[in-house]
Amino acid sequence: HGLLSMDDVTIATGAPRDNKQDARGSVLLLTKQSGELVIQQTLRGQQVGSYFGNAVVTSDLNNDGWNDLLVGAPFYYGRQPDVGGAVYVYMNAG
Repeated sequence: HGLLSMDDVTIATGAPRDNKQDARGSVLLLTKQSGELVIQQTLRGQQVGSYFGNAVVTSDLNNDGWNDLLVGAPFYYGRQPDVGGAVYVYMNAG
C-alpha cells in the first residue's frame, strides 16, 4: 500500500517541534473521512532537536506516476565535522 494515495487527497504536514519530551519532530499524513481530518500515519524524526518536518514536499522522483515524500530535518547532525542537515526520502509504491 502506498504512503500517499493516488485516489484520495492526502495532506502531509510537518510538526518539527511536536513533542516536548524529545523534540524529534514528525510528519502527519491525514485524509478526510466523514467531513473530518483523520491521522492515517505519523512519521517520526530520528534525532532529538533535528527539526524533522520543517520542510515537506511531494514529487514523483522516479516517474512511476506516484508522488514520493521528501522531509527536511535541517538541524540533523552526523559525526562528521561541519556536516549537517538531512533530507528523508520516502518512495511511494502502489
